[in-house]
Amino acid sequence: MRELIETIDNMDAPTFLDWAPIILSVIAVAVAICVPSIIAKRQNKIAVFDKLFAAYSQLLTIRSFEQTIKDYRFCGSLFDIKSLRRRLCFDFMSCFGYLPDLNDCEESAEKAVAILRNVEAQASRIPLLISLNKSQYENCNKQLQVIFDLLFKITDWFIAFDPSKTEETGKYVKQFVDETEAFFKEYSGIIETELKL
Repeated sequence: MRELIETIDNMDAPTFLDWAPIILSVIAVAVAICVPSIIAKRQNKIAVFDKLFAAYSQLLTIRSFEQTIKDYRFCGSLFDIKSLRRRLCFDFMSCFGYLPDLNDCEESAEKAVAILRNVEAQASRIPLLISLNKSQYENCNKQLQVIFDLLFKITDWFIAFDPSKTEETGKYVKQFVDETEAFFKEYSGIIETELKL
């Protein structure tokens, strides 16, 4: 028995090299679990960034259109109104890439509405892509809907042209400008913060 005790006492204690395979196995398992999770989170951030960037870009075209038409006056002679309609067509082209033909109002109106529907579909994703509480989400959706409703009315007027709605359209433009500026004042900072990766 004495020999057994002496043999055990003489045995070397486990060294780092004895423990190294176990430690390396634990580290490898931890890395194998954590790395895919980190990659997935990063890919999700990139996907949200791409969608938010596309939506915000579309919203910036609305802002650009708003900035070009905000000082227009919807009054004066019929000549002034025709000139204004042509200017609105060129402004529409510079912002949305399509020049409505005032001689073919029906087809031009259809194409312009289709373009605006596409912009609206992209921009309406914004409330889903930014971090908002429920009331902010609903308010953001509501403001976007008001902006697009006004934009459709303005577009319909300058393409299809109903002279009896000229003054009313002037009010729509003012309201469109006010609503767009209010939206950007409230949400552009939030959106731009979300766009930072």
